[in-house]
Amino acid sequence: MGTLDDNGIYIYDENDRPAPLHSLLNLGQASVSATVADIVNHSLIKRVADVAERNAYADEMRDIGRPPTPEAPLWAETANNGVVHRHRGAGWEQVFVPHIEKYVPVNNDPLWDFNNALFLKNGYVTAKVRTKRLGGAWSANSATFWGALPERFRPPEALYQTVYVHLRRDVYRSALFVIGPDGSGNLQSATVGKGNWINATLTWPVGDVY
Repeated sequence: MGTLDDNGIYIYDENDRPAPLHSLLNLGQASVSATVADIVNHSLIKRVADVAERNAYADEMRDIGRPPTPEAPLWAETANNGVVHRHRGAGWEQVFVPHIEKYVPVNNDPLWDFNNALFLKNGYVTAKVRTKRLGGAWSANSATFWGALPERFRPPEALYQTVYVHLRRDVYRSALFVIGPDGSGNLQSATVGKGNWINATLTWPVGDVY
């Protein structure tokens, strides 16, 4: 009886009988099929033109009895932007993005000058907090710097981070800044005078928690 080599391919020996021939051939073909299936299930990234073709690929795999699962996900790279996507059964998610996505939240409160921006790349958000107080002195429990963010920018849970209130040259005071589960950014428990700047660079992860 033959053996499997290091790649899982069946190697015949002198004890393998050639009759019936189809049984002998099927033995070798079965080993090749098993090896190819393992490659497809764990290492194949399908190159597709865009999101529409990516979705069609998932439908095609379901139709042939190979639906995506956590144990055997589908992978695809969209050629139009170079993003690598993974499907574990609950929908596509981006796992590698070669570019940085910028998002500028809008806040029209006339008592503040908002110059905030958020940058998303490969599962992490970096937020630039840069805001000036235009109105009178402010001291309250909460001030919303930006509202709910697109889902891809949201943290897995509320985060409590530190920002700095620039009082005058080389004089700063720390303050609490809360990133809500919906991605909203709120200044908490601080005293800010007219003309003071609030500055910080904040980071947080995004995506599923396992």
